[in-house]
Order: sequence, then structure tokens, then C-alpha cells
Amino acid sequence: MYSRCLSAQGDEVNIYESLHGALKERLPTPDLVVYLRADTEVLMQRIAMRDRPYERSMDRAYIHALATAYDGYFGNYQDAPLLVIDTNERDFVRHETDRAWITGGLVFASPSQVAIDLLTGTPEGQAFADDVITWMVRRRQ
Repeated sequence: MYSRCLSAQGDEVNIYESLHGALKERLPTPDLVVYLRADTEVLMQRIAMRDRPYERSMDRAYIHALATAYDGYFGNYQDAPLLVIDTNERDFVRHETDRAWITGGLVFASPSQVAIDLLTGTPEGQAFADDVITWMVRRRQ
């Protein structure tokens, strides 16, 4: 994805793809892939908040292209079960409750937890249930 977003061409893309292929063959398939997605504006705010010197000059168009590439990649991902968590409203770096919500979702990604959260009637419970149901559907495909 990075090579495409950086406008790599010819041999550069071939090198990236060869390296990816070689690494992929040697790595085990994960039990679960978690994609923490966010909109471009949220990503730009988070980059600014981190204030890393090498990120200060990152172009919004590049970040948008990279986010779009990730969305496309994970939109068609079939190699392992996939859980997509929308993090636009969740700041797991600054807020412990958001971090606990995300990590709790990974621990309790089961039908019984979905039922418990649906019964709580809270927005957090419903959002968690929606994410787990999406994961379960993708897993069965």
C-alpha cells in the first residue's frame, strides 16, 4: 500500500511485492485481524497531536490515499477473520474507557457477549454488538 501511495513505479513496486510475498509465506495466518479505521480528518488530528518531527510535513492527500487504500484492502480481505472497528469517536490513546472498550471487544467477541451488550441498552453496548456481529458475519464468509 505504501509503495502505491508513494507513487512507486516499476522495479520499486516489484521489490515491495517480492518482499511481501516472501514474508507472507513464512508468517502464520492470524486468528483475527483487527483494523482500527478512521476518517482522514481524524487521522490528521491524531498525527498533529503526536507531533513527531518526521510526520509534521505529511500531506493530507497522501494520508487520504493511504486510508483509502487500507479501506479497499480490508474491504476485500479474506485471509483471516476480520474485525473492523471504527475509531472516529474512540481515542484509545488518551482515553482509558475507549481502550478498555476496544480490548474488551477483542476478549469478548462471542455471541453470549453480544446478547449481554444488547440487553444493556447502552450506546456502547449496541456499538460493540454491531462490531462483533460484523466480525462474526465476515468470519463465516
